Formats: sequence, structure tokens, C-alpha cells
Amino acid sequence: MDFLASIRAISPTWEIILITFFFVAGFFGGIGMGKIRMIVILISIYIARVIASLLPEASSFISSRSPMELFALKSALFILLIFLVYILLIRSAFSRQLHHESRSGIWAAVAILTVVSVGHILTIIFQYLPKEELESLTPAVQFLFIKDELRTLWTILPIGSLFFIRGGKD
Repeated sequence: MDFLASIRAISPTWEIILITFFFVAGFFGGIGMGKIRMIVILISIYIARVIASLLPEASSFISSRSPMELFALKSALFILLIFLVYILLIRSAFSRQLHHESRSGIWAAVAILTVVSVGHILTIIFQYLPKEELESLTPAVQFLFIKDELRTLWTILPIGSLFFIRGGKD
């Protein structure tokens, strides 16, 4: 019985599971995509953020939802927008560069782009949470993704990281 109690004591909260999922999926996806595609994802995040902020919220469909349903809808829409913008950019502006890039990418560059991109995505998604849910997040998550100074840092870091990632052979 002590073993079961110890498992429950270390069970992660939903936001820790979400953060872990995004970082693991982002890292392995980034390794598979390569550096140029990760840069396109990064650009797509910024464009999707602007589009999502411009969408109206006053429709009867949205107003009849609970705060957590609204959080799930906004988060899903934001992720969908990232992928739609990514597809549009890949099929147009970056198609020529992608033919010359190897899929493996540079590990360090991909890791940096993954961390800063996922951190940026998570700060945006956590902004969609209702205020009472924000207060119930773990202190570490509140510090890393909710605090104004660090939220600003997560917004700037992806663009800033591009200055440190050199061109060269992918």
C-alpha cells in the first residue's frame, strides 16, 4: 500500500504533462524536420498568434461554453492555425530551400529552436486559461510561463535565438 501512495504523491499535474508532451513532441519533431522547417514553424507561431488575437469571441457558439471548454477551443484553434500557416509557408516561400536541406538538421540548433518555440507556444496557451485556473497552476509553471517578465522573454527568445544559429551545412 505504501508503494501506491508513493506513486500518487509523485503524480504530475496536468500542466506538467502538457509541458512534457510539447517539449518531447517538439524535440523529436524538430529532429525529423530539420533546421529550416523549425524556423518556418517559429515564424508560423508568430503569425498564428496575431491571427488568433484578431478572431472574434462574441459568437453564440463560444459564449455558451464553460471557461475550460473555451480554453480547449482557443488552444486547439491556435495549434491548428500554426499548422495551417506552416503548410502555406512551406508550399510557397520556403519550398526551394527545403529541397537542399537534409532532414537531420543540426542537433544543437534544432534543440534551441525547439525549446524556445515550445516555450513561446506554452505561454500563449496558458494565456487562454481562466484566471482562477492560472492561480491553481504549480508555482514553477506560474513562474516560467505566466509571470509577465518571463512571458515577454519567451516571446522574444525565438527571434533572438535566430541570431545565434548559424547557417552552414544542415
